[in-house]
Amino acid sequence: MKSKLVILLFFSMILLSNNYTNAQVLDFCEGVDDFGNPIGSNDVFNITSEGGYLYFLVRLQEPLGCTFVNYRLYDVDYNGNEDYNTTIEQVDIGPNWRFFWKKVTFYKAGTYKVVVEDCNGYFLTSSTIRIKIK
Repeated sequence: MKSKLVILLFFSMILLSNNYTNAQVLDFCEGVDDFGNPIGSNDVFNITSEGGYLYFLVRLQEPLGCTFVNYRLYDVDYNGNEDYNTTIEQVDIGPNWRFFWKKVTFYKAGTYKVVVEDCNGYFLTSSTIRIKIK
């Protein structure tokens, strides 16, 4: 009986952790459809020497509960070290929204970590993107 309980707890923890980690997603994409799905999603994008844009798409399981978010960008070097670059604020969000996106222009090649925080400074999600010059 005790071993069944341990197995049940183990699988419950796995299911809960999977639901939690999949609860918030940051996609980098070329566009967003009307249902909040990414179009041309990738983690590597090519831009021209004059710059190029892409979208940061955030998808949530629950409504955001805020009217703005911050995207904190960090430069990531070859050793994986992160150096703060800039913060981009997005203020056109409804508190009941479960997805939203921001069009962002890049001018330099590199690897960037993007951390998304809600209006209270709480972590929502993060992901890494690589920008190349064509």
